Amino acid sequence: MTSAMDIIGSDEALKDHWIKRIIAAILDYVIISIPLTILSIFKLAWGFDIYYVGSLAVVAFLYFLLTELTMGASLGKKILGLRVIAFSGDLDVGKVAIRNISKINGFLLLIDVIVGMMTEGDPKQKYLDRIAGTSVILISEPLSHGQHIYQEHQYTPPPQQQYPDEHTPVYDQPPPSPNSQVASAPPPPPEQIANKCSSCGGSFSMTGDGRYQCIRCGRIH
Repeated sequence: MTSAMDIIGSDEALKDHWIKRIIAAILDYVIISIPLTILSIFKLAWGFDIYYVGSLAVVAFLYFLLTELTMGASLGKKILGLRVIAFSGDLDVGKVAIRNISKINGFLLLIDVIVGMMTEGDPKQKYLDRIAGTSVILISEPLSHGQHIYQEHQYTPPPQQQYPDEHTPVYDQPPPSPNSQVASAPPPPPEQIANKCSSCGGSFSMTGDGRYQCIRCGRIH
């Protein structure tokens, strides 16, 4: 499997995907920064020092954790028509926490994205998405061809085999009704039974289904 760096130059859909994610991330950090900046105005001692940076890291992590768990996407992703998915099971706290660890710092997020794009795998995953088993897709085209390359290689389990329960017959055809009559050939006329076989003159024997069979030539009458 190729990396995102190998194909992004010729894949317009992949370019559009990453551009939308970058814009979504910028919007998210603006949303996160507004209340902290307002708070810093009233607490001038914070300014933009380590306390502000530390608060931004905590708030950013909680913001992405809560929005992706409750809505499947952050506000920035919602605006750009993106959502987070899990490849197996539900999008739980563990998966969301792992994929968002790098978002406590812009530099860490950049490294996460670069490593993910330079290594083999789904070209729409950053590195921590691979560890968490998650990715980001477009809401408008979640299943279109080329929209999510990694999904094309996912294993699809065969349909579950249905076993009959103790009340279900295991044969294909239902049993005959007790009142139904088994169709059988009409017995030969009395004059034919009294006589010998018309083919070879042999004697008859009963076949058990109302017919007679010549014991010499085997012809059924």
